[in-house]
Amino acid sequence: METKQLLDQIEAAPSSASSLLRKHRGLPGLSRDYCARVVEHFGSDTGKAIQLGSAWKPVFTYGDEPALALRAKAIFERLNGRWSKSAKSFIEAGEAATDPVERASFQVGAIDSLARGGNVEGALALGRSLASRLDDLGEHGLAARVRLNLGNALFWQDRMEEARGYLGAAAPVLASHGYAVEAASARMGLSTTHLYGGRLREASRHANEALSEARQLGLDYLAALCEINLSQIELLSGRADRALDLLLDLRGRLAEAPVDLARTLEFLGDAYFRLNLWPEAVDAYHEALSDRTSLIALHRAHLHLGLGQALRSAGRPIEAIQELRTARARYARLKNHAWGAAAMTAHAQALLDMGRVREARALAHRAVETGSSFHLAEALLTACEIDADRQLLGRADRLIRREGYWGLLWKVHYLQARAASPGRRLGNYRRMFDAIQGGRMQVTSISSRASYMRDKTRAVQDYLGELLSRGALDATAEAIGVIEQTRSITLLDELLSARASSLDGAALERLGALREELRELGGEDVSSGAARRLFGIKSAVAAPRTISSVQRRWIDLNRDLRAEVSRVTPPAPRDTVLFAQTQGKLFAISDGVPHRLPMTVRKLEDSLKWLQFELLAPMADREADSADALQVLRELANGLIQPWIDGSTAICPDGVLWRVPWSACLALVDPSLEAELRLHPSLGGNTGDRLPKNPRVALWSSNAPDLPHAGTEAKRFLERFPDAEVFTSAQSIRDGMKGDYDLVHVVAHAKHRASNPMFSAVSFSDGPLFATEIARACIRPGLVTLSACETGTMSVVSRDEPDGLARGFLARGAKNVVASMWPLDDEAADRMFDTFFTYLSAGGSVADSLTQTRQAARRWRAHPYFWGSLALYGGYANT
Repeated sequence: METKQLLDQIEAAPSSASSLLRKHRGLPGLSRDYCARVVEHFGSDTGKAIQLGSAWKPVFTYGDEPALALRAKAIFERLNGRWSKSAKSFIEAGEAATDPVERASFQVGAIDSLARGGNVEGALALGRSLASRLDDLGEHGLAARVRLNLGNALFWQDRMEEARGYLGAAAPVLASHGYAVEAASARMGLSTTHLYGGRLREASRHANEALSEARQLGLDYLAALCEINLSQIELLSGRADRALDLLLDLRGRLAEAPVDLARTLEFLGDAYFRLNLWPEAVDAYHEALSDRTSLIALHRAHLHLGLGQALRSAGRPIEAIQELRTARARYARLKNHAWGAAAMTAHAQALLDMGRVREARALAHRAVETGSSFHLAEALLTACEIDADRQLLGRADRLIRREGYWGLLWKVHYLQARAASPGRRLGNYRRMFDAIQGGRMQVTSISSRASYMRDKTRAVQDYLGELLSRGALDATAEAIGVIEQTRSITLLDELLSARASSLDGAALERLGALREELRELGGEDVSSGAARRLFGIKSAVAAPRTISSVQRRWIDLNRDLRAEVSRVTPPAPRDTVLFAQTQGKLFAISDGVPHRLPMTVRKLEDSLKWLQFELLAPMADREADSADALQVLRELANGLIQPWIDGSTAICPDGVLWRVPWSACLALVDPSLEAELRLHPSLGGNTGDRLPKNPRVALWSSNAPDLPHAGTEAKRFLERFPDAEVFTSAQSIRDGMKGDYDLVHVVAHAKHRASNPMFSAVSFSDGPLFATEIARACIRPGLVTLSACETGTMSVVSRDEPDGLARGFLARGAKNVVASMWPLDDEAADRMFDTFFTYLSAGGSVADSLTQTRQAARRWRAHPYFWGSLALYGGYANT
């Protein structure tokens, strides 16, 4: 049997290696061919490398060169993250070799394994010794391979400048001696040295060159590592959603490489964190940490850092501090001062959240002293957040502009505004807002845009507070413009992306072209004289441009986009009341006049908590007294409605104001206004809300046995709409619902998920139907009525627009959604929707029919739990 045939059989069935090799022992060149194939797979298919490498022991026993079997063993252990064992095996392979060159070259892999295992000094000592020996033997190409490994070893202590020296010297020597794979690896390493401690343009250039070479050589594994670097460049350039797309693709391609899969999960956590998707980030970090065998010491420290940052952002500072202390301790053991500074910065931010300013200040200033480029920028901003230090802020500004960290630029302007004199404050706020909006327009995925504003809410609130406290007409008009630009952009995006609008093809192309132009702004690498296009995106770092030019283009394109959007949204109702929540204060803007409300944000939150307790009392005792619940509703009405009430019928809430039961409050103030009340996600509103003749109707009914009145409700509905299409399972809705519907009525259980509202769901016998599925379904409803619990509950995750199940239907172009703001009583739901459809079928408007429904329910039961839960959410009439 030939060696190739034998190795093919071993590769296909590694467990049979012993019997095969025993039978064919003595084949010449077996060990060398075996080791060569493992090395080949190591660069192209890690799964095959692991599979074939697992047969090292019988090759060692029955092969002709034990040193080569030990080298294959070392590679197998390296791919499985067994760093100490791998280093030992590489050294043993060298010691077993008879050729003096191989005695040195076989030990080269030990350098990387020692460094990844935390023994960087041991790796450096070994590498310097091997390089010297190989140079003495005249093997300058192999010596360059050693220097490649020395550069990689220095990564683990973030000694990037030293690493750059080794890699820069190694790359041309490797190329000239025919080591194409190693030359590409050196360029990839040079890219890494520029990620956090150098220049992003250089990081991008080296990563693109290495990726091109890896693909030409058919080295999929090396190409994937280059793409990991490109994802990090996207992340650091403020384009985290593009990084997320790359990493999600890489996760599948690296499934057979546990070490690099763990790194990819770490970077996925970073991308989710930068997108303000904090629960998802926490989950990704935990998943990566659960693999205790594949993580190297540095990446474990990185994961604790990321987890601490995500927990802090999610409002869990005590847990965050525990993780950040762990990260700092691990970085200290590794003598990695650059990343230790990053952990100090995050620790300072968590302490600041808890009001421990003195401790936070000390840590932030220590981080400034030791941080490298990107980490230094974040440390400087944190120090300036604690103390208005103009010198440090100017330093941060220069660093961010020089290195192209555009995702941090808005915060520079924000801190400048906080430190500025009253006369200059607005100019800084305007620049801040332009930077925020420009960054938001570069974020293209729906989930990313939905969460983009989370960490910028306070900054925008401060800007609005500055404008509204002035009281002047021009300042109020500017505040309205700010609110108009920040409200419901994501919801409108969903409508446009789903083509659920009357926007013509040319306008859609214009929107797409604007987005593409924004993506390419800062996305063209002209360093080689021509742009390089890679897998559908361009290199992530901009050619040099002045920041004023970049900001001007952001502003111009933003205005163009708003002009296009205005073509598909109706004009704002003249009587819309616009709410704004600033730092601790609430404003209502009616007819262009701001009204400072007497109720503070804290008082409102306390009242809503108490109201929830009182509203749900009938769930325990159906005869519960209504006096306390009505009293809280009156207090809310006095604090939120009385200061501006003037016949307005549309309300555009903000933040926690989405959770106010406005209809119930208005019913106690002026029932005539309640008849036309809608909650709008933006300044646009609709008016067309009557059923047409012969409407197309759908009924979703789950036939839940614990909802005895639901069957009666569904039966009455079908008697009124006998031609309705009936869907009784989640799958039938996914498969069967397409096109326009005038009315969709849902009778089922539902569950609101506060932490991730778009995974709120309607329950059916075959499982849940999630809000996110509804938002992407092939339907276009006119009116949606949700006879299910918590379908209108707001979690304020997306503070500027509805969330959950109501938002899922609005995203499909629904003009009106009737939903319950709290758990819906089964009997009350049956009564109310029977009344509602009676009035609606007789030609009544949605709002008037709902008012008649509430009044009838109130005559039946006095407690607002029974009659006040249904809210009307208005969509976009022209879409």
